[in-house]
Amino acid sequence: MRIILFFIVISLLFTSPTHAFDGKREGIVIGGGLGVGLLNKWESSYSYQFNNTYLFEEKKMGFSAHLIIGYAFNNKNLITYENSSNAYNSSIFDNKTAIHSFDGISWHHYFSNKRRSFYTAIGVGFYSFEINSKGTTDSKAGFLFGGGYEFAAHYQVAIRYCSGKTSSIQNEIEVKHLGITFTVIAF
Repeated sequence: MRIILFFIVISLLFTSPTHAFDGKREGIVIGGGLGVGLLNKWESSYSYQFNNTYLFEEKKMGFSAHLIIGYAFNNKNLITYENSSNAYNSSIFDNKTAIHSFDGISWHHYFSNKRRSFYTAIGVGFYSFEINSKGTTDSKAGFLFGGGYEFAAHYQVAIRYCSGKTSSIQNEIEVKHLGITFTVIAF
């Protein structure tokens, strides 16, 4: 929450309201999108009595959602708070909703000043894994790699790969997700 407030305050300090949301890829940036979670994977090993180790893993498709809030310093570069999440019904956890989520700071670089531009994104932050909207694991370090194509003013298609580790009381969980989203972005 502090990260979001930080970016809002910085954006308001450095941007004149008359220049906000004027269609140029500069100033305050807010966007979000929905799509397909192509890969949602988690795996964990659990050691039990007498050094017996059990491996749990799950791979599924689901839904993908994306949110960014930040500031574009020029027509090619923006820094944002970014959330990339995938959700699906877990067969291991009795069809309860499982959510893989990356929250962090990311840098987007567009390869052209004009519309119809490819872009890349890279981010660092925290990764979490939840079952049925309950914080079932502790968030730990995570990263985001992605890219996309801005095919018209304010409209983009993006692909994002996020990975990280989380932990429960008894074990560490390795988690990752890959999602494709259609994003609407205001700048």
